[in-house]
Amino acid sequence: MITYLLLCLILGYFFKKPFRQRFDGYPNLPYFHPDDFPSLAAEPFSFRSGRYLLRGYRYHYADFDPTKLIVFFHGIGAGHYAYSVEIEYLARQGYLVYAYDYTACGLSEGPYLNGFSTAIRDQRAFFSFLDRDPLAAGKTRYAIGHSWGGFLALASLEKGYGVKKVVSISGFDSVISLAASFYPKMKSGLFLVKGSQWLTYGKDGLVSGLELMKKTATPVLYIQGDEDKSIPYQENGLRFQQELRDRPNIHFLIRKGLGHQPYWTLDSEKYFEGISEGPRNVFSLDRDLDAKIDFARISQDDPLVMKAIIDFLSA
Repeated sequence: MITYLLLCLILGYFFKKPFRQRFDGYPNLPYFHPDDFPSLAAEPFSFRSGRYLLRGYRYHYADFDPTKLIVFFHGIGAGHYAYSVEIEYLARQGYLVYAYDYTACGLSEGPYLNGFSTAIRDQRAFFSFLDRDPLAAGKTRYAIGHSWGGFLALASLEKGYGVKKVVSISGFDSVISLAASFYPKMKSGLFLVKGSQWLTYGKDGLVSGLELMKKTATPVLYIQGDEDKSIPYQENGLRFQQELRDRPNIHFLIRKGLGHQPYWTLDSEKYFEGISEGPRNVFSLDRDLDAKIDFARISQDDPLVMKAIIDFLSA
C-alpha cells in the first residue's frame, strides 16, 4: 500500500510539472477584447475558488433574450479572450454569455495551474456564484466549451448545475483517459493514474465526460475534427460515437479533414497548423520574430458550424 501511494505521488508530480505556470496567452498572437466590438456590453463579475479570485464578464447586446444564458468554457493557453470572436457571435444571436478565466489563467489569480482538474473546482465555485447572481435568476442555462473547456462543458452535465443543453467542441473524456492517449504505456497502469488524481483532487480528479453522457437525458452536441491531434479523435469523438450510439439525446458533428479547431474554416485551421509546427513555431521562445503572420486567416469561424450550434440550442 505504501509503495502504491508513493508511486501515485511521484506520478502526480510529473503530471503537474507542465502546469506549474500561468497561462496568459501568447504575446505574438492577437486577442480581441470587449471594446473591439462596438455596442457589445461586457459587465465584469468575480468569485472565489479556494484562495483565488477568478474574474470574467457577462457579454450581451441590448436586445438579448432575458430568458436564456450560455456559459462559455475556454481551452488552455489564454483564458476566454482567445474565444472573443465566438463569444461575440453567441451574444449577437441574443444570448447572455458568461465567460470567466480559470485559476492561473488570463484575468484570474493564481501563481500556477497545477493541472486540468483544478478547473473542476473552479467550475463548482462558478455555478455556486451563478446560483446567487440575480441576473441569472430564472434563465435557462446552456454550456459551451472547446478542448479543456469542452471537457468542462461535459462536466457541467452534473445535475446540480441545472444546464439544459451542452455543446462540447473537441472535449476530452477525462484527465485519466487523456493521459493514456498520450502515454500509451500508461494504459497498463491506469490504476496509478487514478490514484494520483484521487490523491491530488479527490473525486474532482476522476470526472468522466463519457460516464456523465451515459447517465444524462440532457441533449449534448459533440463536435470534433477527425484529424484532431491535440485531443485524439480515436480516443474521444470516435469512442463516444461507439459507446453512445444508442443514446438519442447525444448528437455528433464530425468534421472530415479538420483538426483541433473544427469550428474554424478549413483554410483558417490549416494555416494555423502551419505556423504552429516546427522548432521555431509561433508559440516557441525561439520563434522567428520577422516571420509574417496573416492574422486575417486566423480565427475564421465556419458559418455552417456556428449555425449548427445555434440551431441545436434553439431546437
